[in-house]
Amino acid sequence: MGMNVSYRARTHCFYRFCVNCSSLFWAGLNTFTDQDPRWLNIRAWHVTMGILLIGLLNFIAAMVMLLFPPEFPLVNNDPQAPQKPPTGNKLVLPGYRRPLSIRLVKEDVKKLLRNQMFLTRVATVVINVFVLSGLYVFLPKYLEAQFYVQPNAANIATAIAILLPTGCGILVGCFLYRYWDLKPKHTTMITMTASMIFFVGFLLLISFRCETRDMAGDRFPNGLVNIESKCNARCGCVDTVFNPVCDVSTMKNYFSACRAGCEPEPPTQHPANTSHPTPVNCLCASSTTLARIPAGFCKILCNKFWPFVFLLFLILFVCSIPTVGSVMLIYRTVPSDLMLMAHLFMALCVGIFALFPSPMVFGGMMDASCLLWSAQGCSGHGACLIHDNDDLAFRVSGTISGVKILGLLIEIFIFWKARKLEFEEVEPAIMWSPDAVRLAFTETVGR
Repeated sequence: MGMNVSYRARTHCFYRFCVNCSSLFWAGLNTFTDQDPRWLNIRAWHVTMGILLIGLLNFIAAMVMLLFPPEFPLVNNDPQAPQKPPTGNKLVLPGYRRPLSIRLVKEDVKKLLRNQMFLTRVATVVINVFVLSGLYVFLPKYLEAQFYVQPNAANIATAIAILLPTGCGILVGCFLYRYWDLKPKHTTMITMTASMIFFVGFLLLISFRCETRDMAGDRFPNGLVNIESKCNARCGCVDTVFNPVCDVSTMKNYFSACRAGCEPEPPTQHPANTSHPTPVNCLCASSTTLARIPAGFCKILCNKFWPFVFLLFLILFVCSIPTVGSVMLIYRTVPSDLMLMAHLFMALCVGIFALFPSPMVFGGMMDASCLLWSAQGCSGHGACLIHDNDDLAFRVSGTISGVKILGLLIEIFIFWKARKLEFEEVEPAIMWSPDAVRLAFTETVGR
């Protein structure tokens, strides 16, 4: 009986705890604005649960794939096709079955290194994957920092501006090369034109930027904002939590109400509002009441978000059209017996020179444009709170344009080398093999 009462008591306490927490949570949400940084705490749960859900679905799909047999028999769906003698249940392509030895590997690598067309195509693939993989990873954060949009809108815009035009561009390129008799010189000319459009387009994207938030405080020699001033030096502010307030009179943002020099209103004047004291007597700000110093950032009118997304969509759509032709150049300039080694060499170059350094370079550019760092949870500093939008746009779009200049020069060299090259007929099993399709998406998306 005592155990039963104890269980009921614990259940009642837990129920009251949940009710109180939920009431405080929803009461707090009523005071949140779309510019309130406290939404970051709520978004973190959404991101974590999404990763766990995707990981669970991947695990279930992997378990289902384990049920497939190790080999599949070949099936001839054309009854009128001539019968061939059985060669087992594996697809055998001419020139692909070679004994593995160190001597043959060295010879194959030497042959690939002497193939100028292949090396130049590998260089362009590395450049494209370097740019697009970094852009795909950091574009949501760039859109949030540059255009002050919510993470859900930034993620949707990333899918619209990168994944959708890439797939549509590859599809259009398939139709062009399927129904038009394009020579290698035509293919290289289209690829060179696409690189020029990519370069010019990202130079134009530099102009699509919003005004940087005006943060109150002086600047350190390294460009960071100093949130401490004479008017709040004696306030004893704790800067572990970022709760900005806006001085409507001057449109300046303060790290917190304490950094604005505000003092909490004595609760005796308004007994009904003791849980949310009103900041008064703000020494640093021009305004002195909560009505003139609301919580959250000062709103900045900027309507360049969707024009930026639309222009980026057009750039990536046009530049994805010659992807199929680029893959054809690789498959027509490399002998079939070196195809597997060519894939391995290209994958190695893409991993070392594109996928590995790209996140570090783009992340470094994002950090270099930071004006104010969070001090929460780290011995040094945490996440960036405020970016210099002008510096951020020039760093990201300017770096991408600079890298594409190198790619454009390589494309010009490929055009000069391929002006007399002719496409030869290739086995459909080789041209449309899974390796060929994977190569097309690797060059375009970097995955």
